[in-house]
Amino acid sequence: MGPANSQMISLARESRLLTQRELAKKAGVAQGTISKTENGQTPATQELVERIAPALDYPVSLFYYDPPRVKNLPIPFYRKRIRVPSKIERSVRASMNLRRFELEKLLRSVEIPELRVPLLRSAEYHGDMERVAREVRTRWHIRPGPIENLTTLMESVGVLILPFDFGTNQIVGMSVCEPDDDLPPVILMNPTIPGDRWRHTVAHELAHVMLHHHLELPGESIEDEANRFAGAFLMPASDIKGHLNRVSIERLADLKPYWKTSIRSMVIRAYQLDRISEWQYARFFRQLNARYGATNEPVQIPREEPTLIAEIIKTHTVDLGYTEDQMRGLLCLNPNEYRGFYASRQAPPAQGLTLRAVK
Repeated sequence: MGPANSQMISLARESRLLTQRELAKKAGVAQGTISKTENGQTPATQELVERIAPALDYPVSLFYYDPPRVKNLPIPFYRKRIRVPSKIERSVRASMNLRRFELEKLLRSVEIPELRVPLLRSAEYHGDMERVAREVRTRWHIRPGPIENLTTLMESVGVLILPFDFGTNQIVGMSVCEPDDDLPPVILMNPTIPGDRWRHTVAHELAHVMLHHHLELPGESIEDEANRFAGAFLMPASDIKGHLNRVSIERLADLKPYWKTSIRSMVIRAYQLDRISEWQYARFFRQLNARYGATNEPVQIPREEPTLIAEIIKTHTVDLGYTEDQMRGLLCLNPNEYRGFYASRQAPPAQGLTLRAVK
């Protein structure tokens, strides 16, 4: 057996939030050995791998995987103006790449819905997110009014949505998409957020996938565009205007189960559509914060559950006959992580998406 892949050692270590010194101590080797190996100065020997694999709780096979390309975090991640410790940032990057490699392997044997997400040039729309939202709803034949299940819709047009532990609640979602990539767009979602914020975040990340893959906008414009698109996509002006004639917190709380968006999002939409003044907009936010705190709201919206990944796993285990050990071997995961990331996401009875193995 030849030397292992030093790049995979770095990714595995960072995904576990360990420094080189901490890994060296756990594995019982010199820190210099880890440093030189990760920097390509010395080969990653089998003896070293057999020491660090249990310390990192990954199977030995992971360190011999030769990925097509390790990617940095998408540019919108850095332009969200959120501050996370560099250690968490490196862990998110490493874990994102590991999930990408796993999904690439899973998709070799399964056909998922055809990708129908348009890649648009933001400059051509001159910031008119209302127009973008209308065009996308028309392309996808979405009926007027609220979208019943946004997550199912996204999966039906070829987007993968995966619950993802970012290691911090400061990050609620992230999209990974490159037009030349073999992997379809992936939206990684913090599973702890409430249902209304989940829907807004999915729509927000859809905007990044469609509009910001070329990154021609200045940084401060990207998040604003994504938020405006999400509001217009989930609450079309022509459909929601009539609901916003007499705006109050109580009225918006009654509308929340219908539109499946937060009260705060509806307040923003009312302001954008000139249904309330700037003074009323500020007052509503003061009232909401005073009554419920900065993030809480009355009326909970059930969180939508992705099912496409579960269907992919089901195709492997049922149609292709993979055992759990073989699935773990394919994905280079320990038992707990395989079950947590993939096997625990049971596919519901067939109701829409039905996959088939690639012949």
